[in-house]
Amino acid sequence: MSFDPLALQFLLIWSVFLAGSGVILFLIGRLKKRNLVSRILAWFPIIVSIFLSIHLGKWVFFVFILAVFAASHWELSRLVQNIGILHHVIALGLALPWLILIQFHEISIWALPSILFFLCPFLYLALFMKQKHWRQIFPFALMLGAGFSLWILLGRSGGFRLVIFVFSVTALNDMTAFFFGTVFGGRRPFPRLSPNKTLAGYLGGILSAVLAAHVFRFAVPELNAVSVTLAGIVLAIAGSLGDLLASKIKRIHNVKDFSSMMGAMGGVFDRCDSLLPSAWIASIFFLYFL
Repeated sequence: MSFDPLALQFLLIWSVFLAGSGVILFLIGRLKKRNLVSRILAWFPIIVSIFLSIHLGKWVFFVFILAVFAASHWELSRLVQNIGILHHVIALGLALPWLILIQFHEISIWALPSILFFLCPFLYLALFMKQKHWRQIFPFALMLGAGFSLWILLGRSGGFRLVIFVFSVTALNDMTAFFFGTVFGGRRPFPRLSPNKTLAGYLGGILSAVLAAHVFRFAVPELNAVSVTLAGIVLAIAGSLGDLLASKIKRIHNVKDFSSMMGAMGGVFDRCDSLLPSAWIASIFFLYFL
């Protein structure tokens, strides 16, 4: 059985990185008495799932995105009080058309800035609404539907190469920010919103994202070195912003993780929170540069 060369290259690079990181974190964890390896091991099924969905084509990738959306929607809906079946039906009615429309119809990427502007009030409602908490599920659903639909759009662009690039840069920023923050500690720029995030983590994440952007440059050969560096910085900032917004949601509802579905890594949305704003930024970024 022959594999898609782009998907295979993606899998090989990630396998080398995760294996090497596991060894390093095992040694550091023994020295600092922290179990860091479990967070690395949890990435293996994620990478394999993305590899298979990319290799098997757009319909398998669509099903994969639907599954991730469903898990994220379930996790967020658990936070909201006093919701019934009708509320879930309305929420899914707001979210699913985004996914289906982009999968079945050609949507101009030029519409994305307008769509993003349209969603901003709903983001505000999700983060700051104090009364009738069940209404929060509606802006949650809108954000999830629109955000995950952009991954379908990225998947249709250039045979998943943009998915490979954006996911890899954003995920590596997330992983290395946790690593640098845990190992080096230091100043915490958002002590009330996200007390575990440190300045060392953010800076380490940005540097790692830039490095990752150059490692995965094979997926976007149209970009020169300066554009690739800029892409790494922009995606790192977008991913960090998504993580902070998710921390705000968790703080409102007084939970540490969205669920325990992924063990030490928390819930599915704990891993996707940085990927949704990255998809928005990447779509606009590649609209300009490509």
